[in-house]
Amino acid sequence: TKSVVGLLYGIALDHGLVPPPEAPLLASFPDLADLAADPARPRLTVAHTLTMTMGLAWDEQRPYTDPENSEIAMEAAPDRDRFALDRPIVATPGTRWIYSGGAVALLGSLIARGTGTALPDFARTALFEPMGIQTFEWARGRDGVASAASGLRLRPRDLLRLGRMILDGGRWNGRAIVPADWIAASRTPAVPTGDGLHYSRLWYIGDAP
Repeated sequence: TKSVVGLLYGIALDHGLVPPPEAPLLASFPDLADLAADPARPRLTVAHTLTMTMGLAWDEQRPYTDPENSEIAMEAAPDRDRFALDRPIVATPGTRWIYSGGAVALLGSLIARGTGTALPDFARTALFEPMGIQTFEWARGRDGVASAASGLRLRPRDLLRLGRMILDGGRWNGRAIVPADWIAASRTPAVPTGDGLHYSRLWYIGDAP
């Protein structure tokens, strides 16, 4: 799900609907402007969410049956964007990879805000239908918002289509689906994950140990 959200962000960016990676993150959430009172938080950029280097505390090591699991707690929160952005700062942004469904939830919000449509609807028109993918499911939270971090379900054959498109530099049957430069950046290591892999724009890079 996260990697597909990364593709969708690249498509939305190509259409000028979302801020570029270097843009300040909080500027896109004016309803959360009070969080800028913390002098470290305004340093966050969109790129930090795309590489999971926000430097904010996040714990998904707990079982997903545990309400203290950060993603589960976010889904139960009255405002998932505030929950994700208001976590304690534990590292300088950009310096440390911390697996975070919250970072992806923020990207999902940026896509929904920028496109004016729900994340699954944008996925359908911008990515899936142009590739002939007709069947998918996207789970929603209690608030009715699609879970950008973990809610997507696709058939294996359609996952293969996505893989083929990635290998072809963002093209499917000769048609450009995702910008080639976005694909190239997604396949370029940005930050080590600490287990022999790297990460960039919601994609793991390297051979699994």
